[in-house]
Amino acid sequence: MKFKPKPFILRILTPENFWVTFHPYIYHPMYVGRDFLDSPDLFNKPIIQHEKTHYIQQETTGRFLWLFKYFCSRKFRMGQEIAALIQELKFRSFERRSYYIMRFAASLASLDYFWCASFSKALTEIKYQAMLSGVEYPDI
Repeated sequence: MKFKPKPFILRILTPENFWVTFHPYIYHPMYVGRDFLDSPDLFNKPIIQHEKTHYIQQETTGRFLWLFKYFCSRKFRMGQEIAALIQELKFRSFERRSYYIMRFAASLASLDYFWCASFSKALTEIKYQAMLSGVEYPDI
């Protein structure tokens, strides 16, 4: 995995705070500094776990096929994002997990992820996948 600042085209196409994985690179927002990337506990950071999941998904599927399916299939996109969120949640504090689950369900139901599901469907699926993965969270 190699980290790079988001190029101009990704800065235009994605929200400022979004990270983007396109194997073999993980593109980070412009505001992310070397102190974050050089941190000895970098791979304990929730966002890195999220992007690492996409990296592995692309490595397994093939990056171009993964991108094609990601942009053409709402179901595929939602599944890939929820899988990455579950890995991210494992590195978030228990007390904050519900907040991130709600925020992510809202994002999946918005332009951020091209409306891949309604809020209620996204929330139901996130909770189900969290349960299957043994990720606990405070009541929502």
